[in-house]
Amino acid sequence: MPMSRNAIAERLFRNGTQISAALVFLAVLGTLIALYVGAKPALEKFGLAFLHSTHWNPVTEEFGALVAIFGTLVSS
Repeated sequence: MPMSRNAIAERLFRNGTQISAALVFLAVLGTLIALYVGAKPALEKFGLAFLHSTHWNPVTEEFGALVAIFGTLVSS
């Protein structure tokens, strides 16, 4: 028995939605991997304290990004 038009449309919609969801997931995963690879040298040198420290002293090579992160997230 041949499939009706509605059944074909439903199957195409379902498959298209699943493919779109997979592409979004892969895009987010790719973005996270790129961010990790880009941040890895800084995290290896300064550690996780870089993310929660507020000290910024280039002379002693102490760097903290909390103020910049907070300012970026809160500013409108």
